[in-house]
Amino acid sequence: MKNFIIFYLLFSSFTLLAIEKEDLPGSYANLDSIKFRKTLKANESMFYFNFPNLPKNLDLGIVYDYNGGPGKSVYLGKKRFFEVKVKPGIYYFQILLNNDYYEITTSMYTISSRNKAFVSCYFTRDYDINDNVVEKPVLYFYPTILTDLNVKLETKGELAFSYPAYENGWNFKADPTGNLTFGDKTYNYLFWESKQNLSAESIDYSQGFAIDRTSTIQFLEEKLNEFGLNNKEMADFITYWGPQLLKNERNYFHFVINEECNKFADLTISPRPDHVYRIYILRHALSVDSPLEFEAQEIKPIDRTGFTVIEWGGSILKQLEL
Repeated sequence: MKNFIIFYLLFSSFTLLAIEKEDLPGSYANLDSIKFRKTLKANESMFYFNFPNLPKNLDLGIVYDYNGGPGKSVYLGKKRFFEVKVKPGIYYFQILLNNDYYEITTSMYTISSRNKAFVSCYFTRDYDINDNVVEKPVLYFYPTILTDLNVKLETKGELAFSYPAYENGWNFKADPTGNLTFGDKTYNYLFWESKQNLSAESIDYSQGFAIDRTSTIQFLEEKLNEFGLNNKEMADFITYWGPQLLKNERNYFHFVINEECNKFADLTISPRPDHVYRIYILRHALSVDSPLEFEAQEIKPIDRTGFTVIEWGGSILKQLEL
């Protein structure tokens, strides 16, 4: 993403006004809908990105790329959307506002000919250096039959963002395919983020993995497969974390699994699932010549029989204390 940021800084056809960090409270990209558009030609598709929580009184510009291609700049002006015309296919996007905010990396989207995808984007501010953000914990639900669910979340820090909005609980219907229905809207998972202090006393950082950049994606695929995530869950995980992890030549990884995740948040799900599996990844950048060694963690496979709930999330550690 370095060349992406350089491209952004060199882009001089507009002035990006300074924004206070408190102005943008959210971060996330959600595929709202895909609709047929007869105005599009055969073998044409389109993505429509809107930014509901950007300040409306400022002229803004962003930079984006898709599928790892070259960065492109867009001047939003006073509007809060832009469109990208593409060929039918599978795409993921990276969207950058400025260096004060985490960039958005979307999931993989499949779009067909003459279809238009509507995506809502919310930016997350970069927190103070002493804070850690539990990023993008997402919850998947797989009941055996269509089920009305109530989910209570009690984070151990400040709840920074949730989607759909968490209002004293989430109430929705879930079906065996994993679709979550809130009224007339359907989602793939529940999302939340929280600002927390990950103290060294609560986590054994002597266990984990030191992985070079070139082996990162293969490492994630192997470990997530060992854990038992399905293809969609693995793709969501890797397309979110992969671009962040590949910024460093070497990373330390530590997995926090199942009951250990209660240190981040407690979950209460009614009716009670047969299985709840949680996996968080903690990451810290290491120098290429770091002498640190770690005891490899054991990852046990999950049992997906019956009503199963899967959660993944993670955090970039500001400091690594051994």
